[in-house]
Amino acid sequence: MTIPVALFLLKTPQQKGLLPYGAPLDGGTGPATKPVQAPARGVTQKQSFKTPAFYLMFIGQFCFSIMTASNQLLNTYGQANLGFDAIQAGVIVSCCAFGLIFGKIFLGMLTDKFGVDQANIIGGVVTIIGLIMVALAFDNTGLIYVAAAVFGLGLGVYNIEPPVYVRKTFGMKEYSAIFGGVSLATTLGSSIFIPVYNQIAAGSDYRITFYLSAGFTAIACLLYIVAGRVGKDYVAKFDPAPVSGS
Repeated sequence: MTIPVALFLLKTPQQKGLLPYGAPLDGGTGPATKPVQAPARGVTQKQSFKTPAFYLMFIGQFCFSIMTASNQLLNTYGQANLGFDAIQAGVIVSCCAFGLIFGKIFLGMLTDKFGVDQANIIGGVVTIIGLIMVALAFDNTGLIYVAAAVFGLGLGVYNIEPPVYVRKTFGMKEYSAIFGGVSLATTLGSSIFIPVYNQIAAGSDYRITFYLSAGFTAIACLLYIVAGRVGKDYVAKFDPAPVSGS
């Protein structure tokens, strides 16, 4: 699927109203002129550490990563609690992955059209609905494939919206370093909570873990929204110019 999509998206600089990198600015055949880039606006990583927005985003990303642990437990849930064989349980994971493909595209379009907050809320709500549906499939196994696809549709919220929040809040000056710091929480939550979830399920079943992940998703979405709002005031102390358009 990647190859036809990539071919569909390919555009030459001329089609976008631009010149190839290094082309003469006058369009002539003379030596290439090195493009002049304006300095990136924003704050440094060290300055971001002095704002509550960074830590709100870090905790939010930690909560998002806990939610992703549920994605990795779908196969086990299908076999241990729903009575599926390995092939049937594998289809659950495939349905989630299929939903994720379209979910990421959909969330990207929503972010461009309506803004990161609105896309974040919609992605979070869809994820929560999907997780609840997955839990309810315990008593209605025919629901599980649709539930996994719905979960997948919203699942992309954890890696589509966070980088946008970081860029809009802190700017592009040291975006990579700042987002790298926030991303440390990405694997931390899932690596900690997969064994925790397995311990919980050992005493009952996996339904409680999906409900917990739904709660962590709501917390993560809220923390990112709050971080984006409070971060602008703190960042303005270091870089008075607005960084949202950087």
